[in-house]
Amino acid sequence: MADWVHCNICFRQPGDGKKFHLTNCGHIYCADCVVTGAKDRCKMCGGKCTTIILSAHMKPDVEIFFTDPAELAKKQHKQLLQVIDFQKNHRQRLTAYMREKDAKYSTEMKKFKQQVTLQMQEMEREIFRYKNENAELRHLVGGKPSMAGRLPQRPMSTSPHPNMQARSHRTPSPSHGPVRSP
Repeated sequence: MADWVHCNICFRQPGDGKKFHLTNCGHIYCADCVVTGAKDRCKMCGGKCTTIILSAHMKPDVEIFFTDPAELAKKQHKQLLQVIDFQKNHRQRLTAYMREKDAKYSTEMKKFKQQVTLQMQEMEREIFRYKNENAELRHLVGGKPSMAGRLPQRPMSTSPHPNMQARSHRTPSPSHGPVRSP
């Protein structure tokens, strides 16, 4: 038993074969003093108490109070290192996975942005073609000055609508009235 253990009444220490008792309030009595020291109430603190005999067969939650602090620290240090290693390994795995996932998404995002940029450029070209075609059709249908002079010219044959070709005659329009031949 530890060298600091003693009876809290007579200050006897273990070694002469006498048993020692521990109260639930944390006081220690030898076998001679336990009768007077902890019968119903603890003589040290006055609280109601129960006792157990100090032995090698105590519960771990009691035994820990009689463990050498250096041994306890070594054991706790070893467990602490195991916990640190365990968590570190899992954290590294998770971080590697997240980095890999991030790199994958970044690559996919770059591809997507390139596709969108190409689609936007194609749409802008198509809008430009439609504006030119629209200006030319207005000129043909309405007899208004052609906007084509302000927009770059392109041949009608490149129209995205192959059935629409420039007509040499004007068709009647409800908004413009009957068409007269020149």
